[in-house]
Amino acid sequence: MTRDTEALPDDLLSLAKSHMRVDHSGDDNYIRSTIARAIGNIEDRNEVTINPTSVLWSPTSADFVSGAASLPVVPAESAVVMDGATDVSANYALALKWGSIHGVPIQVLEGAAANVSVTLQCGFDVDSLPPGLLDKILRITAHLYEHREILIPGREFVAPDYALDATWWVPRA
Repeated sequence: MTRDTEALPDDLLSLAKSHMRVDHSGDDNYIRSTIARAIGNIEDRNEVTINPTSVLWSPTSADFVSGAASLPVVPAESAVVMDGATDVSANYALALKWGSIHGVPIQVLEGAAANVSVTLQCGFDVDSLPPGLLDKILRITAHLYEHREILIPGREFVAPDYALDATWWVPRA
């Protein structure tokens, strides 16, 4: 797995400073750190990939059920499927499947079970961040910047954006 954890904090710095009304550069490194921590917080809580990431995955035949294998990381933007040295991506597709019991979307690779290697491109660049996700990143960043210490020890849940949230992506089952 190759993950770029510096691109988004660098690209979001001026927007975050504008959001927080910071007009000096003395805290730039700290703000980049808070952006990175906000992104990491959302990724960990919701089992999603926000930072630009490339993942090499080798699904087995057992991973394919009814012609689809659940992805190990979500959301994936693209997949390159190789059978040895041959690109067989045209025989596969990324799709969202809805769980039959609770309606939970699960991202899958559709296609025939085979010994293939799949390179998944996940995450976002600054221009492709969904507005709701960008808002969440900026709000958590601002909170971390303004409140550098726990407001009430042992009661983090009273701080903004620290309660579990309904997100823009439903975690895989």
